Amino acid sequence: MIDIWAYVEMAAGKVLRPSQEALSEAVRQGRQLRGRTTALVLGHGIPKEVLEAVGRYGPDRILLLDDELLSEYGTEPYAACIETLLQEHKPDAFLLGSSVVSRDLAPRLSARLKSSLVTEATFLNPQGGRWMVTRSAYRPHASMIVAPVDTGLQIITLAPKVMDAEEAGPADGLSIQALEGPQNLKGSHVRMEEEIREIPSQLDITDAEVIVAGGKGMQNEEGFALLDELAEVVGGTVGATRMAVDMKWRSRESMVGVTGKMVSPEVYIACGISGAIQHVMGMRSSQTILAVNTDPNAPIFRIATLGIVGDVREVLPVMIGSFREMKAKAGAQGVKA
Repeated sequence: MIDIWAYVEMAAGKVLRPSQEALSEAVRQGRQLRGRTTALVLGHGIPKEVLEAVGRYGPDRILLLDDELLSEYGTEPYAACIETLLQEHKPDAFLLGSSVVSRDLAPRLSARLKSSLVTEATFLNPQGGRWMVTRSAYRPHASMIVAPVDTGLQIITLAPKVMDAEEAGPADGLSIQALEGPQNLKGSHVRMEEEIREIPSQLDITDAEVIVAGGKGMQNEEGFALLDELAEVVGGTVGATRMAVDMKWRSRESMVGVTGKMVSPEVYIACGISGAIQHVMGMRSSQTILAVNTDPNAPIFRIATLGIVGDVREVLPVMIGSFREMKAKAGAQGVKA
């Protein structure tokens, strides 16, 4: 039976978005191939709620390795445990989401196991025991299809925010199996002294969960100052259309579109953006799209989840004030906004 594994990362008792994507893709492939999907969870003191959350994505089984040496991520103990498990169970494919941890683990596992490795995958197409994997060559303008020379385990990391993360629902007969790590498991040689969270406004737009983007309708740099303020209050990053970049209102690193960067945030707030196809192609996979424009017939409203017809210079200050008020109330109640 074909067995497809997905590595699950957690933080603050939640399954991280890259792992949601990897697990969802593993389940989709497993069901198409009529095989089995396995979620691999490593850590220490893993709460029941996390396992329930993993189960909602539809794997057939969850392999759980709980050890004190795995209480926080360390290259040596994590790589040793996963290497041992992959050798023992011999799955056909091991999928990892796009994260710092996967970029550390995947090449090490490939070298240790002498298995093929494909990174930044955008499409998976298993063919007769081999995985035909599409990945970007010169993103987003060209792609290549690669395949392993030999059959056997293939390790694949996914491109960020390309695969859909969807809860397929618990599989019938879902099993949770507790495992033991290698007997000679050792701790990491590196110890984490301090964890520094990235400031959302300084994130690359391809990594941002919330993007506040502006176009020609912002009129000038002062207009983009409103976007900076809105991004700060909602914990987002500012993006821009090509027109805004050409007008020198924003740097090229913030440009969204086919000639800029392809993004897929949780929330995309389009301000003063008409919705030209070149821009829409770069952000249409956003989960929620909020558009503000004076033209009720602007193309951006055709793909918007919620549209506001109005002048951004009048609408944005109201939005900023409302969000600040909400955050203040949440803070007073001890709730994270």
